[in-house]
Amino acid sequence: MKYIQRTLLCALTIGCLLITKNVSAQDSTFAQRRNELQLKIGLTIFSSPTPYNIGYKYHFKKSAIRVGYSFSYNNNKNNAANNDMGGQQNYTVSETPKNLASSISVGYELHCNFNKFQLFYGIDFLYNYSNLTTTATYNNYNDTIVQVDHSTKTITTTNGWGLSPFFGVKYRFNKWFSISAQSSINGVYSIQKIDNSSYYNPKFYPNSSTNSSRSLGLENNLTSFAITPISNVAINFHF
Repeated sequence: MKYIQRTLLCALTIGCLLITKNVSAQDSTFAQRRNELQLKIGLTIFSSPTPYNIGYKYHFKKSAIRVGYSFSYNNNKNNAANNDMGGQQNYTVSETPKNLASSISVGYELHCNFNKFQLFYGIDFLYNYSNLTTTATYNNYNDTIVQVDHSTKTITTTNGWGLSPFFGVKYRFNKWFSISAQSSINGVYSIQKIDNSSYYNPKFYPNSSTNSSRSLGLENNLTSFAITPISNVAINFHF
């Protein structure tokens, strides 16, 4: 009986030593290359995609410092016709929204390694900026003569600050490349400012006291909270 106990104890001790050695080897493999460059791809199923989204991490043995930057720009033009605006006049409406958005994140993560997998979690500090400019031009046409009736322009600028706790998993193909996916919870406080301006053609508005106007200083305070099951998938290069 004592022989069996000693044998089991010896086997258990050897097993623990092998596991410890294996884990240490895995940790050293992940820690060999401290720099990580990320190309992030947004998923339209869970969140709006960002065309340009990159990240960088500097790794320590059990943690990493991380920064990220995203940028997007959309410029669309919409045309619509309305044959009954302004009484007997015919109108076409040309609307051009231009939206520029960018985001910067700085954070800290902890991670654990299991074979080729790595679990990581932590928190990011966020700063978001967006500028939406919408120009609408109303054209008056009658007997094939097209003239500008009036136009409006709205500029909406938003600055936001927030926190984003996250959790993710990474799979290491080799010492150079890996792929990862991340979930996050975003809480952001934003200040939104709106600038409106308009122009009216005096030919169609002769009795107007002024043919141009501008409204400044409209301000909104916004708070947003969002849970993204998969905020992005990243292709990572380690060096």
